[in-house]
Amino acid sequence: MAGCQEPPIHQLQEARQAVEKAKREGAYTYAPDLYSLAESELTVGEEEFYNQSRKIFWARDYSMATRLMMLAQTDAHQALALAQDEKQKSSM
Repeated sequence: MAGCQEPPIHQLQEARQAVEKAKREGAYTYAPDLYSLAESELTVGEEEFYNQSRKIFWARDYSMATRLMMLAQTDAHQALALAQDEKQKSSM
C-alpha cells in the first residue's frame, strides 16, 4: 500500500552525508560525472520527498524519493572510491 508510509528521513540523511563526503574528498574533480549524477539524484530525491510530504498522509508514496536517495548514496560512494583511488595514484 502506497499511502501511510513513513518518510524516508534516514535515507535522506545518509544520501546527503554520502554526497557531502564525496565532495569533501574531491570527487567533483576526480569523478565529476559520477559525482554530478549523485548530486542530481539527491536533488530530485529531496524534491520528491518534499512533494510527497505536502500530500495528505494516505496519498503519500515515498518510493521514488527512496529510490533516488539510494541511487545518490550508491553513486556518491562510487565517486568517492574513484576519487580516493585517483588521489592515491597521483601521490605515487
